[in-house]
Amino acid sequence: MSDYEQAIFISYAWGGEREDIVNQIDQALQKRGIKIIRDKRDLGYKGSINEFMERIGRGNCVIVVISDKYLRSPNCMFELVEIAEGKQFHDRIFPVVLNDANIYDPVRRLDYVKHWEAKRAELAQAMREVDPANLQGIREEIDQYDRIRDKVSGLTSTLKDMNTLTPDMHRDSDFTDMYNAIEKRMKENPVPTAVATSTPTATTAAPAPAPQLIETAYFEPQTILIPEGSFWMGSDAGAGIPAYESPRHEISLPAYRMGKMPITNAQYEEFVRDMRRSVAPEMGWDGQKVPAGAEQLPVVGVTWYEAGAYCQWLNKKTNRNYSLPNEAQWEKACRGGNNFVYPWGDEVDAERSNQGQPALSVVEFYPEQNDYGVFDMVGNVRQWTCTVWGEKRIAPDARYAYPYKDDGRNDLNASRQLRRVVRGSALKDDIKWLRCSARSGQAPDDVGLPGARHSFRVVMSV
Repeated sequence: MSDYEQAIFISYAWGGEREDIVNQIDQALQKRGIKIIRDKRDLGYKGSINEFMERIGRGNCVIVVISDKYLRSPNCMFELVEIAEGKQFHDRIFPVVLNDANIYDPVRRLDYVKHWEAKRAELAQAMREVDPANLQGIREEIDQYDRIRDKVSGLTSTLKDMNTLTPDMHRDSDFTDMYNAIEKRMKENPVPTAVATSTPTATTAAPAPAPQLIETAYFEPQTILIPEGSFWMGSDAGAGIPAYESPRHEISLPAYRMGKMPITNAQYEEFVRDMRRSVAPEMGWDGQKVPAGAEQLPVVGVTWYEAGAYCQWLNKKTNRNYSLPNEAQWEKACRGGNNFVYPWGDEVDAERSNQGQPALSVVEFYPEQNDYGVFDMVGNVRQWTCTVWGEKRIAPDARYAYPYKDDGRNDLNASRQLRRVVRGSALKDDIKWLRCSARSGQAPDDVGLPGARHSFRVVMSV
């Protein structure tokens, strides 16, 4: 081993078999010279749990003992989300999956999603019954539930794809495989970092890594910082490329924040309830309410006008500047700082989107689609932008053709006869619509076809 301090984090839920295996890991790795810092042993009376959790979120190596109790614990899951939102999640995490953790059956994985949806709904309902002036500290709790609920499906899917070995296999080898993997990681990334075990009472969020998340209200969508700079928009002319996607051209945009995912039914329901708006049958709701279990599906069957009204409502509720993205903002976020054909690369990857599946997927069910950390840019729902297309469906009007310019084509008050650009693709769309540059024009009062209903995400000015 190197002579610098070898330290790791251990995140687990206290008690039972969980405690036993953590004690065994502690002893086995300490025999080999790896220092373990555990909250039960090292936090100290009146020590800052917040600081402990900040260190866990930044950890270079994190052993995570996954159990059913862990996946239902707000504080354990908060730690896992913090770790996941950092870079190199797969490289930094060293999971041990206990037998009661139901992550290998997709139906059972969805039980955890339902658990967090129910917890979030329970707290949200209780908050509505209390004067907002008396909710100090409570909003942070529902924000935490939102983060966990939005991440749990993707995290458990990632963990089930890792060869974690069984607890008995780890014990039989005296945790040799784990030790070797940690040693390799520490040598390749020699960052002397003190670490800690999880505590089931910690609640305060640690600072998020870049691109930073910002504090949001419980009903407010999360956004990702898209940095200032240029990118290549559109496609070079070629087989299968419509003329209106060319020429490929470089444009520069100021920094902005893009919605991390499409607006969900739960988020849109807050708007509907607050503004007493009617819900169209195409949205698939149960009257004016979101059906149980559909809270984290993207809202669909929304017109361009309804999407804009939601943004105006959100501005008033948050005192922030939200709007629909223009199509340049949308495409830059979709490309993720790269020039790939698809958000994730130059080849179609069935594991990165919901394209071709029989039903909508919950947001974040599939992995982040690019390096910016956005979800569901393509392959689940079509998304409105504020950009004008023109009068005819087949191609944009000449004045709105490429190259893209900030020349009035994002006018929110343009004629109602003009179509608006829709980006992204729905689960029923052909594979060609997964391309970052794919675009179409839709009537602003159109909700979309079955299996290809219109949705949207927001952008926030910075």
